[in-house]
Amino acid sequence: MNNFIRKASELTFNQLPGRTSADPFAMFDIPSDVNISARIVNLSYDPDRHAHMHPKTVEISYVLSGSGELWLDGEFYAIEQGDSILIPRGIPHATIPDLEKTMQLLCVFPTSDFSSNIEELAQKVIKK
Repeated sequence: MNNFIRKASELTFNQLPGRTSADPFAMFDIPSDVNISARIVNLSYDPDRHAHMHPKTVEISYVLSGSGELWLDGEFYAIEQGDSILIPRGIPHATIPDLEKTMQLLCVFPTSDFSSNIEELAQKVIKK
């Protein structure tokens, strides 16, 4: 490993409700004045999907692969590979892949402290 490139094979994914998530920069020595964090998120269709939110920042996401729907505070929006998404701060949301499909996202947050910027919600998201 070098200080500039993180190979996909080096990522460690953690289980979260309805998804797995990896910090692609976890092994890098990022200066404290750099206010950014990112996650690679893998999703599979889950009929018991719950919403989450980011209370401190917006979320900028890019659909790397797959298709499905973004649930944003009660409204559904179709999304597919190549789409860019801006989720406002504090808005409940969830990404739901199409039935029997998977989806991968790159999610970027303008904060270096991701752990204090995610809140899992009890609100169940029912796909239409």
